[in-house]
Amino acid sequence: MLVATNEHPFGSNGIDYQEFYFAEAGTLTLTETTEGLAGSLSNVSLTHVVHERGRLPTDEIADSCTTTVPDLAFDISL
Repeated sequence: MLVATNEHPFGSNGIDYQEFYFAEAGTLTLTETTEGLAGSLSNVSLTHVVHERGRLPTDEIADSCTTTVPDLAFDISL
């Protein structure tokens, strides 16, 4: 799982993100994928990774920045 943060406009019709984090551990459970997206995250550990504008993030660790999502439920209607 890849998480992008610090969204901001880029160019005339684009969006850019300043930070990227890869999940290294934890559980993603999806309970709805037809009418929307619903599920939960538990014990997810995220690590900051390298990103250069115009390129995909790499799995190279950018620094020692990490974070954990202990428990998160989501339900997004389409």
